Amino acid sequence: FVSMTMEDLAAFMKLHLDALKGTPRLVSGEGFEVLHTPVGDYGCGLGIAQTGKGMLYWHNGSNTYYFAVMYLMPEHDVAVAIAVNAGGDEAGLMTHTAVETVLLGLLE
Repeated sequence: FVSMTMEDLAAFMKLHLDALKGTPRLVSGEGFEVLHTPVGDYGCGLGIAQTGKGMLYWHNGSNTYYFAVMYLMPEHDVAVAIAVNAGGDEAGLMTHTAVETVLLGLLE
């Protein structure tokens, strides 16, 4: 169970987004390369998928009471996170849908 403020999550996403765009901080470029290199469709904590809009890096988590999702698209310099105070499969599906909706709106 890891918890953080939304501000901390934003800083975490910015750290990864910068590294994916070639300007790593805190961790070496080689270290981020290990974290961001997929083994299948997963790279050390991040889901990785090629989409019609570019590479998508994502992660979600829940402690059964809350659910959080983050999506990163470095080619567009965009990161989106949404957290809700509900857990379970339905909350997860709805939160992913919300993040995708916001992300697609930003990419238009």
